[in-house]
Amino acid sequence: MVDQLIGLAAHQPVLAVYEDVHWADPTSLELLDLIVERVQGSPVLVLITFRSEFLPPWMGHPHVIAFTLSRLSRRQGADMVESLTVGRALPAEVLLAIDEAIDRLGSDADGAHTIGKQTAGDLLRRPRRRKPPAGWSWSGC
Repeated sequence: MVDQLIGLAAHQPVLAVYEDVHWADPTSLELLDLIVERVQGSPVLVLITFRSEFLPPWMGHPHVIAFTLSRLSRRQGADMVESLTVGRALPAEVLLAIDEAIDRLGSDADGAHTIGKQTAGDLLRRPRRRKPPAGWSWSGC
C-alpha cells in the first residue's frame, strides 16, 4: 500500500487523510508508521487526526509537523450547524433537538458539535407529520 501511495505521487501530488487514529488497530498504526517514514521527499501530504491523549510514534521525524486544535466554542458549533441551512434560520424544534443532543454529551465533550451537525442534518432531511414552519420543508433543505 505504501508503494501504491508513492506510485500515485509520481504522477500527481497526493493528499492522504487518516482520521481518528486514536481508535486505530495495531496493524493500521504499523501501516501509518511505514507511510510517514517513506513519503519523505514525495509530493504526498499525509493528514492524520487524533485526540491529544494519543502519542504517535512518528512525531520525532523532521518532516512531521503537529498542529493542536482547540475545541469549538458553542457559538462556533452553532455556526457550523447553521452553514447547513444556507443562511435560513433553523426552526425552534431543530435548535432544541441540537441543544439537547449536545447537552446530553456535555457541552465540552469531544465531538459534541459534530453530533450537533449530524443531528441538524438528520432532522432537516427527516419527513415530519406536523406542518413545518413557514418557508421550510421537512423533506429537505
